[in-house]
Amino acid sequence: MGIIPFKKIQLTDATNPVKLFEYLNAGKSIVATDLNELRHYRDYVRLASSVNEWLEEIQAALADYQPVQVEKRLSFARQNTWDDRIFLIEDAIQLISQDKAGVSASLPLIMPKENLISERLLTRHEGLDYWCLVYEKDAVLYKQASFDLAEREARFLSRFETDYFPGFLDVESEGNYSIISFKKHQGQSLHDALSSINSSVAGLYNFIQHCLNMLLALKEKGVTHRNIRRENLLMQEGKPVLHDFGWAVSEQEPFFSPLGLGGYERSLDGRFSDVYSMGKIFEYVNRQHYRTFDWVISLMTMEDSSLRITDLIILKTLFHSALKTTVKDRE
Repeated sequence: MGIIPFKKIQLTDATNPVKLFEYLNAGKSIVATDLNELRHYRDYVRLASSVNEWLEEIQAALADYQPVQVEKRLSFARQNTWDDRIFLIEDAIQLISQDKAGVSASLPLIMPKENLISERLLTRHEGLDYWCLVYEKDAVLYKQASFDLAEREARFLSRFETDYFPGFLDVESEGNYSIISFKKHQGQSLHDALSSINSSVAGLYNFIQHCLNMLLALKEKGVTHRNIRRENLLMQEGKPVLHDFGWAVSEQEPFFSPLGLGGYERSLDGRFSDVYSMGKIFEYVNRQHYRTFDWVISLMTMEDSSLRITDLIILKTLFHSALKTTVKDRE
């Protein structure tokens, strides 16, 4: 059992004790002073204010070591590692970066301002600005992009007949910009879907298998997306949908690489690997919930590219083995 016997003063009442997570990581039951910050964790810590309460809660905590309770503590601790905190910070930074202000797009508006839902400077290349403006009207999204970016997206999407990628409605070109339209998807961002995906080991496994099927579809058509990242994945009816094909390439259609393309999910050697990027997505989603899955994910994200496993059939098999091992360990 662990205790956090802080004296309740203004300083400690605003403290989030690291000791709490250390105890939980050891599966221990906890009794602590009734601090404001600890009230957020009532499911994992017993709070006491008086001597009698301390004695009662300690006695109860000493007997609270049922396997279900211990696993509950360990699972919560695994979701609160320093790596997990880094993910949260990265999410916040990405939200800020997606809302850049102070520069006006060089593209003419194709709809009234009230229909504009997003306006982003994608990159500057050889003295040219590449913009993307997104509008919504009558449940249809219109993406207006500089030069032929929207046309490129349409050409790549037209190769696929799977709901892992959005189907476009129309595409047109107007001088220095092009426009692609989509039926608006009703779904969740990857971040908002995390709890659902991780609600069970089967849920995580199904998500991973869908993503590997997505990579197989890309490989069959000879397409490298190059920009697989958290904000480009939408969860719809339990399946991932990959967006933003404007920077995709194939042997027949090479293209320059804008600064920052691929973001955190791009390999450290600077090369583009959709398998590596998807591995970083799995790393973000799993967040060390299931250690056997972590092992397979690490094989996709090795720093040394020569050591990575990129064969998708082998990866599907390894994740299936990880599922069976995890289920067996929990029986």
